[in-house]
Amino acid sequence: LYIDPLTARIILSKLDELEASLTSSPAKAEDIALLATCSTPDVEAPSHIQPALDWFREYDYEPQTLAKATVLKAWINEMGESSITDRFGAAPGDMYVICDSASWVAQSAAELATLVGRKKSAAYMTVLSERVKHGVREELLPLVSIPGVGRVRARALYNAGVRRAEDVRNLSVEKLAQIPHIGPETAHRILQSVSMEVRER
Repeated sequence: LYIDPLTARIILSKLDELEASLTSSPAKAEDIALLATCSTPDVEAPSHIQPALDWFREYDYEPQTLAKATVLKAWINEMGESSITDRFGAAPGDMYVICDSASWVAQSAAELATLVGRKKSAAYMTVLSERVKHGVREELLPLVSIPGVGRVRARALYNAGVRRAEDVRNLSVEKLAQIPHIGPETAHRILQSVSMEVRER
């Protein structure tokens, strides 16, 4: 997996807690998974990033771990990049570094969870890795897999009742172009992408 052995050790030590939370308190699972990921040496961040202390009150972690988890929590819950910069001091370059390494560690955690029989944790960390990669809530993952559709356009599509690529194919260029953040040119490209995907299948 090309991760630091200490990263593996930390992840393995948190899997029981994550597995239990997925059964008893799913709302806590996101925090547990993010904090476990961010407490590893493979996820680095500049020291100037500020944590949202009210987000993780019940957890005892180093301030730097909390800061990294804060940025990721904001990102995967679709807070705007400028808001993340203004509130927590994480510039776009900082976010890229944190998200890139955290997505990789989360995917590695999924592999480790599979190896030790924690199936729920493995599935959860796989999804988390994709959420970190794209900066979206889980319901948008089918949409951000479409070329040309990022987090902003995916949310606009979702709000317009479009849930997956199949729904996009049922729209005309004109209808798709009316959705905020898309427009005629982008609508053509998106429809071409989903049509090519069908032909490749």
